[in-house]
Amino acid sequence: MTCEACRTIPPVISEGYTPKGTYSDIAGVKTCTQTLQGADLLAARLNAVVLVPDFFNGGGAALEWFPPDTEEKNKALWGFINTHASIPENVEILNKVIAEAKARFSSVKGWAGFGLCWGGKVTVQISGPNSPFLASGQVHPGLVDVEEARKLTIPHIFLASKDEPADAVKAYSKVIASNGIGGHVETYPTMWHGWMGARANLTGEESLAEYKRGVGAIYLHQLQRAGCIVTAVCRSNYDVVAHQGFSLCSPRFGSVTYRPDHTVRSVHDCPRDIEYDYVLVTTKAFPGRIPSLADQLRPVLENRPTTAIVLAQNGIEIEKDIAEAFPSNPIISGVVYLPTIQTEAGVIDHAETLDLLELGTYPARAPESHKRKAERFVDLMVRGGGDAVLFEDIQEARWAKLLLNAAWNPICALSLCTDGGFLLTSEPFARDLTWGIMMEIVALAKAVGIAGVDEEAAKKRFALAERRAREGTGREVSMLQDVRMGRPFEIEAIVGNAVRLGRTCGVSMPRLETVYALAKGRLDALMGAGV
Repeated sequence: MTCEACRTIPPVISEGYTPKGTYSDIAGVKTCTQTLQGADLLAARLNAVVLVPDFFNGGGAALEWFPPDTEEKNKALWGFINTHASIPENVEILNKVIAEAKARFSSVKGWAGFGLCWGGKVTVQISGPNSPFLASGQVHPGLVDVEEARKLTIPHIFLASKDEPADAVKAYSKVIASNGIGGHVETYPTMWHGWMGARANLTGEESLAEYKRGVGAIYLHQLQRAGCIVTAVCRSNYDVVAHQGFSLCSPRFGSVTYRPDHTVRSVHDCPRDIEYDYVLVTTKAFPGRIPSLADQLRPVLENRPTTAIVLAQNGIEIEKDIAEAFPSNPIISGVVYLPTIQTEAGVIDHAETLDLLELGTYPARAPESHKRKAERFVDLMVRGGGDAVLFEDIQEARWAKLLLNAAWNPICALSLCTDGGFLLTSEPFARDLTWGIMMEIVALAKAVGIAGVDEEAAKKRFALAERRAREGTGREVSMLQDVRMGRPFEIEAIVGNAVRLGRTCGVSMPRLETVYALAKGRLDALMGAGV
């Protein structure tokens, strides 16, 4: 709100992500303890307490004010900026929060502050004389004022996007470079204002093509960067990768060419005398397919009980077959947020900085040796340059994604509509169908004891499609893309497993069962198995 971009660009609402923190009252301010997706990543990376105070008491700038192109919208927005978002008043509030937090978290050795846009303005003004912080920073800052840089008494990091004024950023850089205190100024020329905050797009998965092969290629790169020796199983892109390697273009990793340490066409081609530490699976999940995934992996897992199996795949109930086939092996279940596309054989486009892998053992109460394997894999992914978070129970993350995937994927595959577009086709029937499916998933989650998948979580996710319907920006979900490209889609892992579990648990799911039967028919017809 303290810059032109904030006053004209609407926020992106995060979807499919389950925050991991808790709320508490600190100095009269509702405060998240280690929560929200970016803060979760920071807490995991640093093993730190991360507090996110809600300065606006659950309020905020309303979406309908953007863009402020009428007198009424402009008045409402500036009224909020000059009251609830007043910089001086919130500097005072932050000081009180820090004072009480230091008393409450007495074991914390040092505190730092980090603000985004408006929050950066608050943070830098508390980073001068007598600052309670050891260091501070701001990202895509609003209303950059070099005088604030001159008052700094602690090291300060300043990360600008392409939308901040270059002359102001340059002036800030000169001050920090010469103040003798320490700090860093950097501009991210491909990033927009808000890329780490309200305008961050931390999803993107459903807009992908050739998603899995791109994911595997990037994870291979991360593991090599972490010092691992990696064997890649390549199929259609084998000839290119074996001779030229992968070419990756990424704002996170740069433009790089790299080659697997070993490249094979099939798991059967892997050397039989090697015992792998991890087998990472990034293919689509097709339960019931012959040969099964377990049979495909058997050559590298049989009589190797310490090799961990990492399933970075969509859906629910995908781990059981692997666990039954390899009961002694550690199984690590993963939920992927990595928007990438293989544009041609061996060429990987990773257009965003997002690279998050949520991981946890299967089952949650696995032996300690299995948990250590999971912790080690998280560490490797982080050391390789990505973000990874370890869950006590990974099923919470899986089911959080299922709220969206089970509802929108089959509906869009059948209707050939985007999510937002579908809501406009037959009001109120389209809305009632989608919302009804989400409520069936909520009921099933409750029946099997999955925390956090409730009506409130569904409302937040459903609001995303409602907003896209209003704005005409509907999303082509992954199953819709697969149908249009004539590719098989993951109806069993995402929807079939859910309806079968529903019948087992006695949960009525008439809407989801209907779209499952229809989508399964479309898949069979698409693959030439139907009439």
